[in-house]
Amino acid sequence: MISIINQNVKALNERDEQRYVSSFNSAEPQVKTNAESSYKTLVRDMEKYILNLEKAEFKKNDTNPNELQVIVSTEIQQNQQIKKETSVFIFKLEDNRWNLAYID
Repeated sequence: MISIINQNVKALNERDEQRYVSSFNSAEPQVKTNAESSYKTLVRDMEKYILNLEKAEFKKNDTNPNELQVIVSTEIQQNQQIKKETSVFIFKLEDNRWNLAYID
C-alpha cells in the first residue's frame, strides 16, 4: 500500500496524468473517471504538490472488512503556500489484492 501511495504522489508531483490515474487500480467502474477528475483539480485548479509524506496510520473499516484506510500526514505546496494536511487513501480488497480506490 505504501508503494502505491508513493507511486501516486510521485506521478502527481511529476505531472504524469497517465501514471497518476493508473495508480488507482481498483476494478470499480467509476474509479478511473474519478481519478482523472481529481488529477485535473489538483494540478490545474489547486496547483498542488506533495512535499513530504509523514506518518501513515492504517485503519480498518469496522463495517466493511474489504476496505482499509491509510491516513497520511502530508506537507503540501498549494497555490504558492506551504501547509500541512491529512490525506486518506482508501484501499479495497479485490481478488485477494488491496487496490487504491480513491483519496479523500
